[in-house]
Amino acid sequence: MTKKKYTHEYKVEAVKAWLDNGRRSKEVGEKLGINKTLFLKWYRMLNGEATAPAQRPITQAPGLSSSPSSNLEAENARLRRENERLKLEQAILKKTVAFISEITK
Repeated sequence: MTKKKYTHEYKVEAVKAWLDNGRRSKEVGEKLGINKTLFLKWYRMLNGEATAPAQRPITQAPGLSSSPSSNLEAENARLRRENERLKLEQAILKKTVAFISEITK
């Protein structure tokens, strides 16, 4: 079995479709015929995150998988970035409304 080569544009579009869709990475990956692990690797790569697995904290027992928590952390980071973007957009809109209402007085 040969490895499939995906273009950078395909990776960007696939990740963008996932983020815009709001579905789980597993669902979107299956729909596109992409392994969930590869799909998440593309997401990390495109967002400038390290693609190597993070080291487990010392407090974590050996042998436990860190993938569910890393998925949650990635989702949490994405939601924080989106929240910051939305706050910025809201502030801009408030200033625009204030400016327009000053002009129309």
